[in-house]
Amino acid sequence: MRGIALAALVVVTGCQPAERYGSRPVHETPANKAAEAEPSTKAESKPLDSEIQWIDIDEPPKPDATIEFVRAETKSELWNKLTKFWNEPEAKGETKETPVVRIKVPLGLSDPREYLPAGETMTRGKWQLGQRLFFDDSWLEAKVGTSCATCHQPNEGFADHKHTHGDGFNAPTLINCVFNRHQFADGRAVLLEEVVQRTLEDEKGDLGKPFNHTWSGVIERLRNKANYHEEFNRVFGKPTREEDGAEKANITQDTVGRALACYLRTILAGDSLHDRAVERARKRGTALQAEDYEAVLEDAAFVELGREKAKKPAVAAELMHGYRLFHGLEKDRPLSNCYQCHTGCTFSDNEFHNLGIGGSRPGKEGGRFAWVPIGQKNRYWIDAYKTPTLRGLRRTSPYFHNGSVDSLLEVVEFYNSGAKRNNYLDPLLRGKDGKTRLLGCSAADIDALVLFLISLNGREVDEYLKLPPKR
Repeated sequence: MRGIALAALVVVTGCQPAERYGSRPVHETPANKAAEAEPSTKAESKPLDSEIQWIDIDEPPKPDATIEFVRAETKSELWNKLTKFWNEPEAKGETKETPVVRIKVPLGLSDPREYLPAGETMTRGKWQLGQRLFFDDSWLEAKVGTSCATCHQPNEGFADHKHTHGDGFNAPTLINCVFNRHQFADGRAVLLEEVVQRTLEDEKGDLGKPFNHTWSGVIERLRNKANYHEEFNRVFGKPTREEDGAEKANITQDTVGRALACYLRTILAGDSLHDRAVERARKRGTALQAEDYEAVLEDAAFVELGREKAKKPAVAAELMHGYRLFHGLEKDRPLSNCYQCHTGCTFSDNEFHNLGIGGSRPGKEGGRFAWVPIGQKNRYWIDAYKTPTLRGLRRTSPYFHNGSVDSLLEVVEFYNSGAKRNNYLDPLLRGKDGKTRLLGCSAADIDALVLFLISLNGREVDEYLKLPPKR
């Protein structure tokens, strides 16, 4: 999920609806092959109660503070007044009925509200419940000890730096995941609400191997935890009572997904050196120049960039050269147009590309191909994986969907020397002759591109988001 696709042109036209059809394809791994050979001993499961998915309510949720995102680019005066990332409602000027928690969106990011599902409202109670679920290691698996934060560690870029997790994929960063139009490297889910369970069948017992980021039994386990009942009912409303008058807990796939998604949508990071240079140019009303980088270079930036002994003008000029290479603006290096795939506020087109990494067998095609419905399949979806964000790269190695590369230098060199050719290689990684395209970058060009990528790293996610709730 953090595999870097530095070349390919696809224009994003919008969010696709959630797709549920057929059996779930599984990425082929040695563990998968072993599971296929092993006879099933699982007893036939009984039908599941449909209320696992969703429950009707008798009593609406308690009034709660709503969450509002504030951006510097659209509400600069209010943004500048906010003292921190998470700002609790002020007693003065706020009514008890409509208190507002204001989140100070880091510089460079789009408005997260544009990426919310229609009709979804983010509230403080929903966020707090999602935060609790994220860090709680007692419900995700039957054996206590694994939580969402186990693989998405807040102090490790909300990732874990492991190459793979037995399924051929490494754990993606959750930073800025609100802007994702698809979830997972192969796009098997659309909404963040679907990252734990997606269908009623997902609640059943053993789902088999390999690990596929779908956990069984979570609703049953949460319903057996009395300390969660009141919080779910307060946030999502009380369900219709049982026939004998007993009260139900509004713990369903729907409510669990919505609570987790509310928390995940606030894991934001931006305000990179590049963002600050762009903002300076915007305020001046000019195109980005080397002097904009020079003006925002702080002492700490030289360490992060690995240029401790360099002079400001030299570093600024190298950053500008990297920026121009990234955008295909250098006349003698027109093919180094990484921006065609890595675009937007997260530097991702949210589309899927075959980079020449991985090789599926006929009938066992991996990548996006396995998840698009009949009638939408094409050869270039085979072994095609989602373009990752380029933000937070220093904190989210290794790279490529399978974690096969450890450094940014290796990533750029991979593209410079030409992706490994296969029958389904993305057309934009091919030259006019159909062969793998070479970028022709010199060693100095490669260093400048790596420097520019580091300049996108940005500040850390706010500490308020990285700590488990106090209980």
